[in-house]
Amino acid sequence: MGTALLERVLLAARNRKVEHLHMLCLAENRRMQQLARKFDAQLNFQSGSVIGELKAPCPTPISVMRELVADGSDLAAAILDVPAQLAKQLEHSNGSPERRPRERRYERLMLVDNWR
Repeated sequence: MGTALLERVLLAARNRKVEHLHMLCLAENRRMQQLARKFDAQLNFQSGSVIGELKAPCPTPISVMRELVADGSDLAAAILDVPAQLAKQLEHSNGSPERRPRERRYERLMLVDNWR
């Protein structure tokens, strides 16, 4: 998931002519450091933290189209997911709160909160 997210960030930065990206994480966060290295970031270790620097390539018509297609498909997926999320919310809200165990109410609230 981190790889896909960083790819999207780099694509958006590239298409907006952002030349340099800076990342900051704790020195203990090895997974983030591995992710940064995967994208050829230069890492500098400073007093308990790591600063990564990435250079984004220049935009091309293909990179702009890739971002447009990715954004469009994400929007379509979100729109198609709304009825399913609303059905789950309705299913979870049936019945009075007094009859449901307290833990289940909390779990359901988390589900709705994660949906936003």
